[in-house]
Amino acid sequence: MGTTAGRLVAFDADGQRLWQADTTEVPIRHPFVRLDQTTMVATFVDGRVAAYDLRTGAVRWENHVQADLQLPPVVADGRVIVVTPDVT
Repeated sequence: MGTTAGRLVAFDADGQRLWQADTTEVPIRHPFVRLDQTTMVATFVDGRVAAYDLRTGAVRWENHVQADLQLPPVVADGRVIVVTPDVT
């Protein structure tokens, strides 16, 4: 789950806290999506897209699309797809 304090917090099936990771003060934009068995993806209101290790909370990768991500990301064939507004 994401918090308003800019943290990701993971719990196991019994509600025990597994880990916590700081994500900056930028709120998460959409619910997380699962990339694979060990990775989840979060999008943020500043246009960042980041993948986190489900076991540890470590950032696996992060990109910035420099756009308002109004739709949640989609995972297809092991790829993360985000939709950005096209104003051209």
